[in-house]
Amino acid sequence: MIIIALSAVVYIWYKDKPALIFSVVTLISFLISYFGTPFIFDLDPGRVYRYVFWITNDVAWMAIIAYLGIKDKISINVSIVAQICVIPIVLIQLLRIVDIQILDIPFITLLYKTIIPLSNTLIVLLCLWPFLSYLIERVKLLFFKMSDVV
Repeated sequence: MIIIALSAVVYIWYKDKPALIFSVVTLISFLISYFGTPFIFDLDPGRVYRYVFWITNDVAWMAIIAYLGIKDKISINVSIVAQICVIPIVLIQLLRIVDIQILDIPFITLLYKTIIPLSNTLIVLLCLWPFLSYLIERVKLLFFKMSDVV
């Protein structure tokens, strides 16, 4: 969350409104999940509602990102890639509910512990992508200017 917040600050500084909007919406979604999780754990002895809460949060985030992409408030490419990154999270959480209630397969726990962090990392990288692209372009510009002098 700190990285996403810092990326939002950078986008304010560089006046990159689409990247700022994407980062802020993502940060809000992460904050809702982070601060809502302890309350859900207290209310969820059967270990079902927590997954419903997280799925609802992810689907709401996907809907907002899709809407903003369609309305050209954020890049449609970022919107599509972000949603593709989150679809495995939603599916694995649905599978986790079935696993806990019916199946109890250890392999699903391994998938859960692998796919969720990987997908969340990809979302954080998408928040950083415009800034990283800017840095890459600056390095290229510096490199080619130096090579022209030699």
